Amino acid sequence: MKASRIADKPLGLAMGALSGMPAGAASKQVWKRLGHDKDTPDATATRRLTGTWPG
Repeated sequence: MKASRIADKPLGLAMGALSGMPAGAASKQVWKRLGHDKDTPDATATRRLTGTWPG
């Protein structure tokens, strides 16, 4: 196996994490400016009114 193939996976994971941080910060700022809650909702959040998962 070539060294470039071995380094590909960790490098890809690191680059994905580094690019996700500014994207997450930008989405939080947009969420705040739109006048929603202080924090963005979790991806696994349940509905606030019914307390159940939609669907």
